[in-house]
Amino acid sequence: MADFDIFLNAVDITQQEIKREVDEVIKIPGKGLFKFDGVKWNKVDYTDEMVTNYIPTGNEGQISFVAEDGVSLRENDWLIKLGNFIDDPDTFEEVKNETISQEEVFNSWYRFSHNGDGNYPSNADETEAWVLNDDGTISCTKNTTTYVGFVSNNTYDYYDLEVTLSSTDGDNDRMGVVLAFYKDLETGKEYTIDAIRNNETDGYSWTVILNYDNYSGDDEVWENSQKIIGNKSDVIPRADPDNWSKYSPGTVIKVQREGNNFKVWSSLSGSSAIDENSLIEFSLDDDPAFDVFKGPKAYGFSSRSQNNTTFSNIKFKNTSPIAVDNYVFDIQNNKVYDKNIGDYIDNDIFEIIGKGRIVKDITTGKMWFLGPDKNLHLITSVDDVEKYYFSKLETLELMRELLKYVFSDGANADGVDSVIDDLITSVNNGEL
Repeated sequence: MADFDIFLNAVDITQQEIKREVDEVIKIPGKGLFKFDGVKWNKVDYTDEMVTNYIPTGNEGQISFVAEDGVSLRENDWLIKLGNFIDDPDTFEEVKNETISQEEVFNSWYRFSHNGDGNYPSNADETEAWVLNDDGTISCTKNTTTYVGFVSNNTYDYYDLEVTLSSTDGDNDRMGVVLAFYKDLETGKEYTIDAIRNNETDGYSWTVILNYDNYSGDDEVWENSQKIIGNKSDVIPRADPDNWSKYSPGTVIKVQREGNNFKVWSSLSGSSAIDENSLIEFSLDDDPAFDVFKGPKAYGFSSRSQNNTTFSNIKFKNTSPIAVDNYVFDIQNNKVYDKNIGDYIDNDIFEIIGKGRIVKDITTGKMWFLGPDKNLHLITSVDDVEKYYFSKLETLELMRELLKYVFSDGANADGVDSVIDDLITSVNNGEL
């Protein structure tokens, strides 16, 4: 007790008087809170410590989680995490080893052709005006009469993208990036926001356009008409001479999407250095015409009347606050593969994500709840919950009672028992 009294009366509570971890906080009755800095204990502001550790700041929509068992410390986090959560061994191996390759773009991404004529595609033949080169890049093989391109299978509302666009053809037309793509499944109409590089004219050599080359010819049909969103052609002018083949390595477009907000940059023709003054910023909240692009949407690459348009050096990152893109999670074995190091790590899914969260696979949409029992519980649809609310054995026992009920005086009770017992045996043997 004497040592404890000395501890309370000490001006500086030293490491010799009490052994604690660095940054650990203790409460001394009548004295307040003290934090160990590695050398001595220092008095800390009670309110600041409480707010920092027990009422932590966070982002809109996050919820508070207890940091670890048996403590009052809190951390704010998103309830749902989005990423690669795989429960099939073959698919896991594919996802673990894949990169965003142009072979995938060429073989599986949706292709479009627009020309403002109300037809989607406007020219079906020109959706095939592409070739996968031996070096893995994609090139256009036609001087197209329509605006053509590819858009991703997955959708995003947070991403970073950088891509080099080039052409060995002596033409001077358009190459671009589709910042967001929306297709109305009822009408079949397609809508885009497009970042366009163009050497044909100074008027819009670098611009962001709503529904590029998708003008309907009717000014009142607003949702189907193109409109300039931002124009920095004074910063990124038409090159002189203007044919793209003169400018290796082409031009670079850089994109940052954060929810409804976009930032887009470009380089000069023949340069890979982004010009910071080329920045075009806009928000989907700026105009009601942008509403269809809110929420996760596809992105892609495009060309208009520029033969040999080629996309290379593609760098893409899903930057969603709920995304955990650098990992691939093996749901069956609770193992974690880190794509940054190309190997498995010691941590399991609960250590990376945390208990009490919900995880969603970006490809299949399957969702699991990370239970406090460190088990992964598959979350299914309402129909599935109704279908699988009872286990197979529980269902068979229920059938036993129902079947006995329908027979008068239990005349066939023994027969019912025999049938159900046989079925239960088959379930236990894995045959059903």
